[in-house]
Amino acid sequence: MPWIQHYSRQDVKEGLHYWDDRTALIQIKDVLQDHVKPALEFVETLQLTFEDVEIDPDEIGMQPEHAKQTVDFLRMCLEKNLNVVVHCHAGICRSSAVAVVAEYMGFQLEPKVRMPNQLVMHRMFLEAGLEDKSTLIKMGHLNDFLYEDRYE
Repeated sequence: MPWIQHYSRQDVKEGLHYWDDRTALIQIKDVLQDHVKPALEFVETLQLTFEDVEIDPDEIGMQPEHAKQTVDFLRMCLEKNLNVVVHCHAGICRSSAVAVVAEYMGFQLEPKVRMPNQLVMHRMFLEAGLEDKSTLIKMGHLNDFLYEDRYE
């Protein structure tokens, strides 16, 4: 089973992450940043630009088209049996939300402290056909996805 892990942009820039010759990369950057140049080579790369917001009246957070691109990329990685490294700025919110949804799609995810962005999870769960998980987020039950509840 392929694995997915989330990291900070600095970790990817310096190569401080799991990696093998069948690893793909998802890069999530803020609007005013450039994508970092990874220290290691990846077999596939998806680059996204959106802010770390959970309430999004200005549409600067993850949009439905970002969710579709991400879910399609993850499905392709599953089909090709590729591992995935995903990073955002700090490696805590946006990238961890992608990693948690990917776990429900079939990736292996190790225990790690995470604070997944609810907007990212909601839009990706809907795109992945996992509406039952999205309902939990809308009802405010984010604790179902936190480290302590999932891995103790």
